[in-house]
Amino acid sequence: MQIRVWDLPLRVFHWLLAVSVLGSLVTVKLGEMQAHGWFGLFAISLLVFRLLWGVWGSRHAQFRTFVVSPSTTLRYLRAPWRALGHNPLGSWSILALIGLFLVQSLSGLGTSDDIFYDGPLVKHLTSAWVSTMGRVHTATEPVIYGLVGLHVAAVLYHRVVRREELLMAMLHGDKHLPLGSLPLGSSTETIPARDFLV
Repeated sequence: MQIRVWDLPLRVFHWLLAVSVLGSLVTVKLGEMQAHGWFGLFAISLLVFRLLWGVWGSRHAQFRTFVVSPSTTLRYLRAPWRALGHNPLGSWSILALIGLFLVQSLSGLGTSDDIFYDGPLVKHLTSAWVSTMGRVHTATEPVIYGLVGLHVAAVLYHRVVRREELLMAMLHGDKHLPLGSLPLGSSTETIPARDFLV
């Protein structure tokens, strides 16, 4: 049974964010700081869209349909169930990635390397703030590598172990579910309303 879960705007956001993160990484390693800054600004615009789409977007894109309590996440870890959209563990992963990318890209606005590049906010900040933003920007980089690595590992786990093709689903928007494996409607139908945080 094929069910449309991820709409086109959400899928476009997902892949464009992947491009912006990869572009940021490649350009900083090549020392192309101006291009690195442009990728950062692009990431900010994408993240602002995602926050807005998380409130007013389609059903499975809205945060209120997949952000659950820690106790629900623990229940899921003990006895995983199929979800149409993000499962509880996946929802926390998505929130962590969005938050971390926001911190990384926003801190880049106030970062300077004192040689080739000043972020657009540097001229408005004290040297202490610029230094702080630079430390935050640098400190979050390895955390991003770790979370992105976990994200990729989770996709591979679902493909190999759980036989769920998440990568293709994020391309065409449909999720394949065995007939009768989940009530039609929402991934939230198996979770009591009190377990949602928003």
